[in-house]
Amino acid sequence: MILITIVIVFSLNITLYLYYIKDLKARITSLELEKTKIIAIYQEKLKVQLTNLKTSNSNVIPESTEQMILSNLESFEKSKHFTDKNISIKTLSQLCNTNSKYLSYIINKYKGKNFSNYISELRVNYIITMFSQKPEYLQFQASKLADEAGFISRTAFVTKFKNVTGKSPSQFKLERKDSQITQEMM
Repeated sequence: MILITIVIVFSLNITLYLYYIKDLKARITSLELEKTKIIAIYQEKLKVQLTNLKTSNSNVIPESTEQMILSNLESFEKSKHFTDKNISIKTLSQLCNTNSKYLSYIINKYKGKNFSNYISELRVNYIITMFSQKPEYLQFQASKLADEAGFISRTAFVTKFKNVTGKSPSQFKLERKDSQITQEMM
């Protein structure tokens, strides 16, 4: 009888011990899951804070630097370097004595467009000016005009010209010729 009591007590102790171990493992697993969730939440918050910090700091350019870049852009526009087919934001930033990040920011902020559209618009406006200053430009084919403006292809020129003016180069030239004839008749 003592032996049966010892076996029952021993079995009961083992059962309680196993239950305790199982409960302990469940608590540890639960705590690990909670820890993982908390880490994930803090990592996400940290990412958001870093993104906000980068965004807020990346657009802080001293006023004097902005004015210097704008002045250099004005000189660039007058120099007609934009007709160089190899112009890039990197080469322009060197001409403007700044970095490409600042230059891109200034072009977006003050010109309202990205670098590519900025250069394309300068090139199209250059050709439009040449139509007025040198009437022989009205006789040039689109491929010659594209080359003069610095476009890599005739197609790129025609597309950008139409984006800027709302008309194809041939339509624009025809209207310009008609207006010159009308002025000559008066």
